[in-house]
This record gives sequence, C-alpha cells and structure tokens, in this order.
Amino acid sequence: MTPGSTTLVAVDSDAVAGLVQMQSDGEIQAHLSALLVGARWRGRGLGRLLLRDALRHAGGLRIDVLTRAGDYYRGLGAQPVPGFRLTREEIECAS
Repeated sequence: MTPGSTTLVAVDSDAVAGLVQMQSDGEIQAHLSALLVGARWRGRGLGRLLLRDALRHAGGLRIDVLTRAGDYYRGLGAQPVPGFRLTREEIECAS
C-alpha cells in the first residue's frame, strides 16, 4: 500500500462501467475524490466494490466523503459527520 492518489477503472467488455479516485496517507485517512458508475451498472454493488478495492489499494482505515448523494452513502452504512469546505479565494481573503 502506498500513499498518494489511487484511481481504479471497472471495464465491462469495451465499456467503462465505473471509476473511483481517492487520496490517502496510506495508513489511516483517505479522501474520496470521485465515484462514478454508469447507468447500466448501477444498483449491482459496483460502487461498493470500487470503494472497497480503492481503499485496500490506497491504504487507510476510513474514507472521508464530501457529497450531495448522502442517501447512497447512508445505504452503505456511512455515518454523517460535520465538516467545512474552504475555497482558495476564502483562504486568500482571510485576515
């Protein structure tokens, strides 16, 4: 397991079925950057499989997710936690 960026792509015949990308410190923390599953493959567990394999490959004990698709992640057993998002402009303008 190595820290850094991990991208996995699921291919079905000649079509991309889904992909996942995450960053990880390789030991504890991972951050989900992208999880995409094509419409034809949704509802079959591909998203869960991609998340599982990406975390195993990247290393880490947990994944932090910033999302507007909360119902999907609650369905996987995720617990919502509070958080914040700062933009570059907000950080540069902070006094």
